[in-house]
Amino acid sequence: MAQISTHAEELAARFDARPPHVESGMVSKWRVDGVQARFRKKQPVVVIGPVFTELSAQEKEGALAEAVVLLDILWTGRYYPLTAATLVVLAPYLLLSFFAGGFGLSPWLWGSAWLALFVLGRAAAQLIWSRIAIHRMDRRVAEVLGRPMLNIVLDLDDRTRSQVRGRAGILVKLTMPSKARRLNAL
Repeated sequence: MAQISTHAEELAARFDARPPHVESGMVSKWRVDGVQARFRKKQPVVVIGPVFTELSAQEKEGALAEAVVLLDILWTGRYYPLTAATLVVLAPYLLLSFFAGGFGLSPWLWGSAWLALFVLGRAAAQLIWSRIAIHRMDRRVAEVLGRPMLNIVLDLDDRTRSQVRGRAGILVKLTMPSKARRLNAL
């Protein structure tokens, strides 16, 4: 684990990112690369699962680089979805409530409608931000490590995307663009 942690620090330096804490642990079964990026107490953490050892050296490099860069992008943009949802939902709410008097609705019903719209807006903003972050990650990996390494990352993600099922599959398909879309966005 010390060797992986050192390598993650080296990658973070190459990407000008915060070095994550690397630990061994359980990773979702559908993660074919055996790497999961998380935040724990405002600290970026890369969790390495047992599947990671089965990868080739280049796949290990790509999976670790993806986690390091994605954690950095998500940390720097952590308030984007909340800010976007607040602006998109709050501004129309205030305008409508001020000019239209809430359409004769009770304050409780009007407030409940705003809260429901805010939750939906926050979820939509988070999904959009996740897709934007993945496209930014692709660009940074291609710039720093080259297109061949990005192709390895895209192959790993494509295998993950095709393997995941259920609710997690729906979430992954909503937040992770397909390989073709990611290549077209470069």
